[in-house]
Amino acid sequence: MTENNNLLFEHSPWWILACCALGLLYAFLLYQKKSTWSTLTNRILFSIRFLLVSFLAILLLSPFLRLVLNQVEEPIFVLALDNSTSIASGLDSTQLLAVSRQVDQLAAALAAKDITVERRNLSNEDLSKFEGIPFDQKTTDLSTLLREWQTEFEGRAFAGALIISDGIYNKGMAPQYLNFTGKVYTLGVGDTIPVKDLILNNVQFNKIAYQGNLFPVRAEVINQGIETGELEVSILKDGKIISTQRIKGGGSELLNADFQVPAEQKGLQHYVVQVSTHPEETILSNNRQDIYIDIVEGKEKILIASGAPHPDIKALKAAISKNENYEVKTYVPMVDKELPTDVFDLVILISPFERQRRLAALLERVKNENMSAWYVLGSTTLWAEANDQNTLFKIERTRNESDQVRPAYNDAFQLFTFESEWKGIVNSYYTPVTVPYGDYQISGGVAVALFQKVGAITTPRPMWFFSQNQLPKQAVTLGEGLWQWRMQEYSRTDNYVAFDNLVLKTVQYLSSKEDKRKFRVYTTKTEFFDNEQIIFQTETYNDVFEPVYGTEVELKLTYADGSITNYNYTTAPGNTRFRLNGLKDGIYRFEASAMVNGNRELASGQFTIRKLDLENLQLTANFNVLRELSASTGGKFYAANQVDAMIADLTALQPKGRIYSSENYLPIIHLWWIFTILLVLLSAEWFTRKYSGSY
Repeated sequence: MTENNNLLFEHSPWWILACCALGLLYAFLLYQKKSTWSTLTNRILFSIRFLLVSFLAILLLSPFLRLVLNQVEEPIFVLALDNSTSIASGLDSTQLLAVSRQVDQLAAALAAKDITVERRNLSNEDLSKFEGIPFDQKTTDLSTLLREWQTEFEGRAFAGALIISDGIYNKGMAPQYLNFTGKVYTLGVGDTIPVKDLILNNVQFNKIAYQGNLFPVRAEVINQGIETGELEVSILKDGKIISTQRIKGGGSELLNADFQVPAEQKGLQHYVVQVSTHPEETILSNNRQDIYIDIVEGKEKILIASGAPHPDIKALKAAISKNENYEVKTYVPMVDKELPTDVFDLVILISPFERQRRLAALLERVKNENMSAWYVLGSTTLWAEANDQNTLFKIERTRNESDQVRPAYNDAFQLFTFESEWKGIVNSYYTPVTVPYGDYQISGGVAVALFQKVGAITTPRPMWFFSQNQLPKQAVTLGEGLWQWRMQEYSRTDNYVAFDNLVLKTVQYLSSKEDKRKFRVYTTKTEFFDNEQIIFQTETYNDVFEPVYGTEVELKLTYADGSITNYNYTTAPGNTRFRLNGLKDGIYRFEASAMVNGNRELASGQFTIRKLDLENLQLTANFNVLRELSASTGGKFYAANQVDAMIADLTALQPKGRIYSSENYLPIIHLWWIFTILLVLLSAEWFTRKYSGSY
């Protein structure tokens, strides 16, 4: 660290001569006549007064110091060791120890050349040494590691990095295609000769199936160098084979086995997919995978009804059917002879208040059975009857007139989230629809999603709105012709994403059951990997549904084999989560209990933990990835037998550090020693005059 100081003035430094002349004149006028003291004393007093006045006058020129501080940062070199399990599988313990020691030797050699060495693992954690590091990382993501370095060392003296890896990555993007600005050297370790193996590479399945149906399962098998005529792929449940397929294929190829599995028991179910082993195989752990499927009792049922055939039926059905959790039926009296007798979670009624009253029986049923309803009201609606049949709005129509209006999304709407991109589509692309013109009276418990927009003016009149804090839930859409919105969006964007999400979120809100529990415990996800934290979220409410804290919760966790583990925790403001680590894979059920408002409340649920075993799917080292990464960044690739050459090359590097300069300006009058000099001069003159018998 070096420091340079310069004295500068706000005014021309030639004024210093005038300041000295002023000091000389002042001293001359004061001490030109000889006084009672000696000639030497008079000369001393003359000099002190000259210095004092000159110094004070110079301070009026506002001099200041320019302080330049230069700080040199040593060059930084990063050594990163791939500590994934594939490295441990490809190298024996002696080889792992040798690699760790060689890299530690390289670190010492670089440090001796005044290079700052950073040791890292795949998680970008700082390490003091590599010897003894555990090779237990279950995924390899080199691209994220490089991105973190790009951010961390931006603007610093980054000299380069060495990555010791087998080149196998199973997470993130291909690292060689990142635009990394520093040099990356690579050392390839592991075996590049493919081992003979049968690999259950991937299992495709739906996470949710419906009881009584068949659900599809596809097993992808990679045959890596084994000449065999036939392979056997099986699905097991509770240790018993429930389905088997034989697939033919030898050599190196991808084989598929497709199953249709019956969904019998309700709840989370554990299945095992496995491929038969072969005597020539090297690795057997990648011959099976565990899958977990939530089998539910049935889909939510949605009925779309209209007094006459209408294109809006098809548009709404197409949007709702995108969600597999919904079963959509339609009812048009002119087409369907009988009204469906199912118990529906939501009924969508298109122009139900019409002169012919074709939907009168369905309206009566909706009312008597307290069904959630969504009313789409159009040109055939009898508004007087509509006013009598609902509690959300009253429309006093003016001389039977209508308005052509477009939708305008209400940014203050909070019943569900709607992406900004979708709002732009709704506001810009949707064509006008016909709504009644008149006096609108909307009840206080209404949330408006879309307002009516006339020309460029957004009016306070609602177009698409919902009931709040009212059961059964209701929604009203004024204006028919929604199918035109869907088609218009497709013509502009080649998809229906905004319209379909608006419909789906409306259906989700209306069909969901209101949760009035005062004690809720649930996991943040229903499926975790075995290297993740299991997080339980806890919510506790008082009688007016305000959140309360300090609740002592007893949590009982039951594993699939029946073993039980108990936990206790207490909620606090800002800390309503309970975390668990180290649980093995499988199905877990939990029960939580707590005293809330003097009553014992219960909550329960289930989740699964899947074993993350990506590293065992591919154990053949891929040095091409490392070569391409080094070539793209200006580095160099080294094989395991080139360690000595690598150490020689890297220690021969002469990276330059970086100088950081900071500049500050300090007025001289703020320096403490300036005040000290002035005080000394004044005191010296005053003391001399007093000592010599004068004032």
